[in-house]
Amino acid sequence: MDYYNGYWAPFQTTIGQNDINIGGDNIIGYSDLNFVGIQFLVDAPTINASSMTRFHVDVQPREDIQPGDFLTIRVADVGPDNEFGTGDDSSGEIRLDNSKLVNGEWYSLDVAFSELAGLTGRSNLAQIVFVSDATISNIYVDNIYFYDDGGSGPTGPTAAAPAPTQGAANVISVFSDAYTNINSNLNPDWGQATQVSEVSINGNNTLLYAGLNYQGLELESSTDVSGMEFLHIDYWTANSADLNAFLISTGPVETGNTLSVPTSGWASVDIPLGDFSPVDLADIIQFKFDGNGDIYLDNIYFYKASGGGDTPTTAAPTPTRAPADVISLFSNAYTNVPVDTWRTDWSSATLEDIQIQGNDTKKYTSLDFVGVETTGGNLVDASAMTHFHVDIWTPNMTTFRIKLVDFGADGAFDGGDDSDHELVFENPAQGQWISYDLPLSDFTGLASSTNMAQYIFSGVPVGGGTVYVDNVYFYKQ
Repeated sequence: MDYYNGYWAPFQTTIGQNDINIGGDNIIGYSDLNFVGIQFLVDAPTINASSMTRFHVDVQPREDIQPGDFLTIRVADVGPDNEFGTGDDSSGEIRLDNSKLVNGEWYSLDVAFSELAGLTGRSNLAQIVFVSDATISNIYVDNIYFYDDGGSGPTGPTAAAPAPTQGAANVISVFSDAYTNINSNLNPDWGQATQVSEVSINGNNTLLYAGLNYQGLELESSTDVSGMEFLHIDYWTANSADLNAFLISTGPVETGNTLSVPTSGWASVDIPLGDFSPVDLADIIQFKFDGNGDIYLDNIYFYKASGGGDTPTTAAPTPTRAPADVISLFSNAYTNVPVDTWRTDWSSATLEDIQIQGNDTKKYTSLDFVGVETTGGNLVDASAMTHFHVDIWTPNMTTFRIKLVDFGADGAFDGGDDSDHELVFENPAQGQWISYDLPLSDFTGLASSTNMAQYIFSGVPVGGGTVYVDNVYFYKQ
């Protein structure tokens, strides 16, 4: 290796590598990560991995993972001339989102070169790059290697499927250790060649279809899932080239959905139940899977997001950021700074202070726009912060907007140095909590954040929207 921490100034902030040893095992630690490169090009020769089929790396986040956090891992080849920027280099990458990464837990990535789109050669591999854009600041890295799987890939997952987070009251579960499952026959005799077993992965019961051609799953009785919104499935496969999941109602009437295979670790899908039309959702009797390969399945359940309807049945997610890194305007999780008003006189919406599961929440109805103010002696200096956070829940908004306004150095509106910027979010998910973690750098019209004074929420339908708001705060990543 040339190095495990190429400091590529002036943009790299990563501090590393901090080599540590745990139980005799050498591990790389990176902190303040935005991006960092491992290189084998100058003092070390490039790597010819043309006879290899896969890339492996183990990654462990060392901090709480938030919605929107991610880690991108890129593999780069410089081409036959062994120089970057000459036209024959290429690279491919894979992105690990917050569903795959958990604070303090190892995630093992085994990815086929064929899945690294853009990597057209691997005879002159020169770099491996980790990129988080500062969404994840601290990670451990170990076991970085290329290997030939002989066409079979890993034999099975080493980590359990992600733990579900849906409230049990909003779930009809078929197979999951996280819920009480309805009665079903996991292996009916349909003349299939598939071998069915239940295996334990890190203590978690998991369904294995070995040598899949097709496989059924029969519910003990007809089940009405018409009040649900999605079918959730976690699945893992290293050697499948074809996988489909079907719902079946009496008739039989069946409709399938294609699942993307092979996977890089566990894959999670949430399929809108409308995609299974014309299956009768009030009369579900069976599941069917067909395709090929060895398939691991877990957390098969129907659910409705936060209860659906017009009102959230669960509170907004509880923030986990350290109080020292937060300036909170409204959250039960923190000590809030003074706010003049959560509904200015020039607002058109109606404000109601409510509680959801004992958690204080703002409810805005007939929303056209509403202003929140921290003016006068309550101006907020957010210059040390990097992000603005807000959680919202809406049953009917099709557009949601957030505007931040800074009054400038004189602390007065229309003083000549005030500035603002608005971000627009089309088609926010309805009937579930949405967490927005917005880099202040995205508010490009905001010239300063030293005298934050106004926070304006607006959207469509004009004059008719309803939005529940919680956990409004600035934070530094």
